[in-house]
Amino acid sequence: MKCDVLIVGAGPAGSGAAKAAAENGAKTICIDKKLVIGLPVECGEAVGLGLPKEFGIKIAPEAICMKHKGTVFWANQEVKIDNCSPIWKSMSVNRHIMDKSFAIDAARSGAKVLVNSELIDSEIEDKIIKSVTVSHKGYEISIIPKIVIAADGINSKIAEMLGRRKFKDIEIGKVAGYEMTNLNLREKNKIQMFFEEMCGMGYGYIIPKSRDSANVGFGSLGIKKAPWDAFNDFLEEHPIVAPQVKHASIIEVKSGEAPISGPLSDSYLGNAMFVGDAAGQNLSHVGEGAVPSHICGRIAGKIAADVVKSKNIQNISIYPKMINDALGPLFNHCDSIRENIIKIWTSKLPVEKRFLIGTVLVSELIPPNNKELLDRFERIDVSDVVNETSLLIRKENIEANITSNQF
Repeated sequence: MKCDVLIVGAGPAGSGAAKAAAENGAKTICIDKKLVIGLPVECGEAVGLGLPKEFGIKIAPEAICMKHKGTVFWANQEVKIDNCSPIWKSMSVNRHIMDKSFAIDAARSGAKVLVNSELIDSEIEDKIIKSVTVSHKGYEISIIPKIVIAADGINSKIAEMLGRRKFKDIEIGKVAGYEMTNLNLREKNKIQMFFEEMCGMGYGYIIPKSRDSANVGFGSLGIKKAPWDAFNDFLEEHPIVAPQVKHASIIEVKSGEAPISGPLSDSYLGNAMFVGDAAGQNLSHVGEGAVPSHICGRIAGKIAADVVKSKNIQNISIYPKMINDALGPLFNHCDSIRENIIKIWTSKLPVEKRFLIGTVLVSELIPPNNKELLDRFERIDVSDVVNETSLLIRKENIEANITSNQF
């Protein structure tokens, strides 16, 4: 088989790339090794409301479970930040349905989508992928592409074949989670996030999907395996979480991993571009990646089609700039939050102060580049951090409030 553009992976990034490449006149093939696109689900299935609206990304109505009015952040089980500002309004989705709808959209745009199709080998000369071998339903298929888009996740086979560096352990977040029903949700239309010593370098979450069901999970940063033991303790012993899940039933296991590095500098090599998790294109401080990946995929697909038309492979070098123009400020902002949080969490500050300041940062009540304020927070008492954050909320007219059970 010959094609202009071969996309490896039919998740949100790959489907976005396939749609854009096909719409711009490229003969496009998109392969995915899974039997069913979007399964298994490996995340909390939360999508912010802002990016789809800004970039015209239509989420299939049948994929939307419910919309959230905001996000509640708990620090040390004592301090509660209730943030209803626009950046923390979101929706829970059925990722299987959403991802499948993206793939259907790509197919209707003219891309050839093949599931049960795993990349197993390639012929490469001077970083140029000349051909690939794909296992499809027991057969081997040779595909000869002009451009390759690697949307094959954090353990990208294309990246391995081209010799691009692997993600380090510290750059990978691991998730252990369940979809649970018959919950007694404390916040029925808001996400809950938990930051404290029990959660370590990461956070716990409850993401409602209905009035009594939710994705409940535990994400940890920079470890080699999903934190199941810590997650089970979180469900059974956490004084805020345990009453909500006491009578719940587990209806699905959702475990996965995501990059927390921010976008990688080597986003293309030879005739290949990397998108989605393969390129670290997510909101790195919280790990949200479906819509950012889809946006980046569309950019890569358009560039791929243009490169084929121009017959000049050097034009692929515009890719990083196009990503930066579209999402660079947002990615940089998230990376700055993440770096400051890690700095605080790994400091010698008292435990309560570490997680409180980290929670104030991740909830975006203070700018991550406000070094003077962060330094002051490190010096003053925990109670003063709460009080000064409350004053800042009022001064900046942020649609949020901070309260404490302790002070």
